[in-house]
Amino acid sequence: MALARPLASEPGLRISATPRGLCLLGVFVIGTIATVLAGAHLREAFAQVESAERVVIYYGNETTPAAAGSRNYTLLLQALRLDGGPDGPAIADGIADDATISPAVAGSEVDALVRSCGRLHADIAIFTNAMAMSGSFMFCREGSDVTNLPFTGAPPASDRILNRTPLSRPEYLRAALERTAAAAGKGPIEAVLLVHSHGSVDMALMPRVSADVEDLDPSVLRRSLQLRRGTPDWAKLKGTTKLDFWRVLADASNDHGMRFALVFRQACESGPASLAEHAAIPENITWIAHTAMADLPYGKIDYPALLAAAAATPDPVDGFVANLHSQGVRVDGRSALLVWLIPIYLWSIPTVLFFLPLAAWLCWLLFACMSGPKRSNLSPPKPA
Repeated sequence: MALARPLASEPGLRISATPRGLCLLGVFVIGTIATVLAGAHLREAFAQVESAERVVIYYGNETTPAAAGSRNYTLLLQALRLDGGPDGPAIADGIADDATISPAVAGSEVDALVRSCGRLHADIAIFTNAMAMSGSFMFCREGSDVTNLPFTGAPPASDRILNRTPLSRPEYLRAALERTAAAAGKGPIEAVLLVHSHGSVDMALMPRVSADVEDLDPSVLRRSLQLRRGTPDWAKLKGTTKLDFWRVLADASNDHGMRFALVFRQACESGPASLAEHAAIPENITWIAHTAMADLPYGKIDYPALLAAAAATPDPVDGFVANLHSQGVRVDGRSALLVWLIPIYLWSIPTVLFFLPLAAWLCWLLFACMSGPKRSNLSPPKPA
């Protein structure tokens, strides 16, 4: 009786004996290992997200009584009304109104946050200029009550304008994030950062009035207001630039494991200002809410509605994003922010450059008309 042939000699079963079979086997093994490793990495990432401490951080850089009651305000408002030209009195009235409206709006937002304590599926940390100047901040652990905790910001600055609105400084933003991380406890943190401040194209945090005229000669101030040529050193904007803002958040991510699910810059012109700023945005920021290059009227954001929407969803971030959209705030991912840079760069191009293509076409048309075919003076040849 003939012996059965080994299975390995069967034509269809010699996978490991041919070069093609070895390649397929290698691909299968590598794919299996990669799948296992990727699965483990994804499980770890999802576990970190699930176990992360959720914290809503309110950072309110409101105008303070120390700033509004300063001699600097008195001198500046007086000069604007007397020597500020046709729109000087209106500017002065706007600054004076801000002195009462800004802290009132911040106070109402803080009240809404305090009332949501125990209802929101997250811890809540609240920082304002008034609290910082008294050396404290509010913290509410999820499901608990609000408590006042000590807060030490940074040593006084050499600029008295910034000392009157300390949350304008990047050092205070850094200290607030550090204090929040300490209060929330060990482990990763998923943060929703709500930043309410005055802002500009280049500034993320700044006081309403940056000009320091207390020691300025009245004649110099009068001449500057009348001529309005450029921005003198004493009137340059002070505070935290947009680049510094993102750098502080990147440091918080590296030092404290803080991931930002949403960052809302609640200020005028809070959208991205340059490609350099976009490059500085940390990778672990999911959503960025902003006003692009538009102004933001006082009290436009309905905080009770915003917090109610966040409390009504298992993940507060979903509620925040949806409600901010409904209130007309732009909410974009990191890559989508590039769209908002297009009008900024187009606006920065000198107007005359937009007409260069038309001018080039007209020049070409004129040249073509002048150098076109000319009628010949030679007589046609006579027929033979």
